[in-house]
This record gives sequence, structure tokens and C-alpha cells, in this order.
Amino acid sequence: MVTGTEVLQFIARKSDGRAFPITAIKGPLRAASWNKLGLAAVVGDSLYLWQPGAKKVVRVLTDRGLVSVRDVVAVGNNRAVVALRATVALVGTDTVTIVGALPSARCRFHNGVLYVLQESNGLIWSFRGLDSLGMKQTDRAFALNLLKQAQNSPTKNVLQFEEAARILGCKEAGMNNSQLGEKSSK
Repeated sequence: MVTGTEVLQFIARKSDGRAFPITAIKGPLRAASWNKLGLAAVVGDSLYLWQPGAKKVVRVLTDRGLVSVRDVVAVGNNRAVVALRATVALVGTDTVTIVGALPSARCRFHNGVLYVLQESNGLIWSFRGLDSLGMKQTDRAFALNLLKQAQNSPTKNVLQFEEAARILGCKEAGMNNSQLGEKSSK
């Protein structure tokens, strides 16, 4: 990575040592990392991802909150984890999912496991299963399953409904919950 006064140039090297440009992005570098899934970088208030072999860099998200990013790592196809001041979030092209409330965190991803170092206390957390989080279709299916389970378990229904409402929104969770109730009473 070579930095200029206004434009960052990201450059990779082939196995024979020859350099090739990945991209040039205008703005201040906030955080960047490289792993076998590619380059993840926050420049200015935008998150960019580049996968090895891809012809272009993808801007995944632009948000003012990214100016406080502490770390970033690629975790899959157009998905990255960002460590902010007090939270760690999984960011995809269509969703942002909070992984944990972990202040002063640094993150790395290897073999399907997210490792988060909480610098404030030295703890290292590991998270598996990110591939089933943060995608609208799987999140929706999960929430609908929670509502279905809530119909069959009166003792847990409040927590399951609240989690489904967090994912779907209160109105949609309420509508789906009442439809499931109608189906089970027939």
C-alpha cells in the first residue's frame, strides 16, 4: 500500500514478485487488513472489499460511523467484520449485524473463525457461524422459525418474539405471529 496526500493506492504482488494495482481510493485510511479472502479497507467513511482475482473493488457500505473504525477484516463474499469503538459488526451488502459489544477490539478471521482481541482486558473471543448471519434471507428464515417456536412454547415466547421483532421489525413480526397463530388454531 502506497499512500499519497489524497489518494491511496492498494497494490498486490504476484508470486513472481511483479506488482499489480488493485485500486486507488481518495480519502484517509482508517483501517485495512489482508487475508486469504482478500483485502478489506475502510477509507474515509466507506468500507471496501477486494477478493483475489476480482476485476474491481466493491464498496460495501458508506456510513459516518465508519470514521471511528478500529479494525476490519474480510470474512466472505462481499462481507467484512468491522471493530468500532464499542461494538463489533458483520457488514454485508444488504445488512449490518452486531456480533458483540466488545470495546477496544481488534479482529482477524481464519478458517471460518472470527477472533476478536479485546484490548481493554486482553481477552480473545472466537466466533463461529458467521456464514449464517447477516444475510436477509437467512435472517428472515431464522426469525420466522423463532415465531413458529414461540407459538409452541408459552414460557419462551416473549424472548423469541422480541428477537424476531428485532430482525423483522415489530409490525412484520406481529403480522407473521398472528398468521402463525391462525394456522395452528385451525
